[in-house]
Amino acid sequence: MPQELDQHFMEDPKLIRRIVSLAGIRKGETVLEIGAGKGTVTREIAKKAAETIAVEIDRGLESALRESVSKTKNVEVKIQNALDFLDSQKPHFDRIVSNTPYSICEALVRRLPHFSFKKGVFAFPKSFAYRLVEKGEKRTRLSFVAQEFFQIKLGQEIPKKAFSSIPKTSSVIVVLTPRKKKSLAAQLILREKMLLKNALREAFCEGILGRKSTKREAKKAIKSLKINNLLLEKKVSDLKEKEFKQVATIVKRIKL
Repeated sequence: MPQELDQHFMEDPKLIRRIVSLAGIRKGETVLEIGAGKGTVTREIAKKAAETIAVEIDRGLESALRESVSKTKNVEVKIQNALDFLDSQKPHFDRIVSNTPYSICEALVRRLPHFSFKKGVFAFPKSFAYRLVEKGEKRTRLSFVAQEFFQIKLGQEIPKKAFSSIPKTSSVIVVLTPRKKKSLAAQLILREKMLLKNALREAFCEGILGRKSTKREAKKAIKSLKINNLLLEKKVSDLKEKEFKQVATIVKRIKL
């Protein structure tokens, strides 16, 4: 059943056209759609994109989805868990459009910084959408990561009746535009599996401070900063927001 997979299908034609329009798809571009469902949004995307990768987890919808896009030659259907698809295939795409199941919203946003794309348009549950833009004491690790990597614009609220089956909460259109210049925090988050000392070294070597440095120069610079060793031995994924800020403040003093 749709509810078991957290599925709510978007069927309002005006809403679908609005979402696809916001994606700003241009000639020659590839669009990734997560949560393709029965293909109603997919068909609209395919009118504008050179290639559409439509990912849907529910094998029970495969026949309907393939039939829906059968007259288009620029749609590749993937019946697979979207997160597994991103992790295993590392697909190239220029834009991403998603009527996102609540159960994968956070996991999806956390993966997006590792992909290079121009814009993403999402229908997120209202409560999740507002979590992304939280400030001050309410800001979470999720909102910190999202704001470091993306310009976030909350659009119109989508009423529950715009979907079938009807969800428990309203949704909001969210547009994510990757920031062109990545902050130090963003550079470190991209290396979240590393120890901080190693992530800093790589970031310095790749030119985060304006010019590339050798490993020897980077190691010497990090040592000169006198960052607490307990902090340097932490994995980036374990750093708190205040620790990111502390490191960023110290690094501003560096001279390579």
